[in-house]
Amino acid sequence: MKKILLLIGICLSAGVWAQQAQYTPDKEAKSILDKTAAALQKTSGVQASFTLTIDNHQMDKKQSLNGTIWLKGNKFKLSVAEMETCYDGKTQWVYLPDNEEVTISAPTAEELQDVNPTAIISSYQKGYKLQKSDDKTIDGKPAFVVSLYPDERTQPYHRIEITVEKSTYNILAINTFGKNGTDTLIKIKKYTKDLTLADNLFIFDTKKYPEVEIVDLR
Repeated sequence: MKKILLLIGICLSAGVWAQQAQYTPDKEAKSILDKTAAALQKTSGVQASFTLTIDNHQMDKKQSLNGTIWLKGNKFKLSVAEMETCYDGKTQWVYLPDNEEVTISAPTAEELQDVNPTAIISSYQKGYKLQKSDDKTIDGKPAFVVSLYPDERTQPYHRIEITVEKSTYNILAINTFGKNGTDTLIKIKKYTKDLTLADNLFIFDTKKYPEVEIVDLR
């Protein structure tokens, strides 16, 4: 599940890379991501519904799931795969309905790199080569395609492909090509910006779930 959070964070934050990348040989690719970043930075709250497809070529196995994420500054709420995660900027709650359990923690900055879609940005600010690929159309929307190649060989993937709508510079999809033969596609179904999101959206109210076991790790 941490991997899912990581990939979603990459998807929604991809535009930031354009401003931080150390090496950008393709000026057009950088321009596209600069405009994507600018569009993202203008918004307040964000809600995005998505489909995540994991394609394991070695095992010839494909799995898809749907989810929704809300973002506001460094706060987030993620609902996916029978799990709900909330983070209010200080405290994190991970709720597993099937287990009737919620785990509460105060993650460190390093721990947030693995689980927080906003904090993960800092791990991917630099170290990518950018290249514009051929344009494509997704669901009737003309789109740019930019590929990012990590400089660091220890990364678990060899390429990330970001698809951006031409008219709005909203991210439509991201495809991560793993070195282990597993590719992950995140396709945004609906993306709504400039929302007013209440702070309590990012807090899990344990009083509403009296039967849930609380595991407090703080």
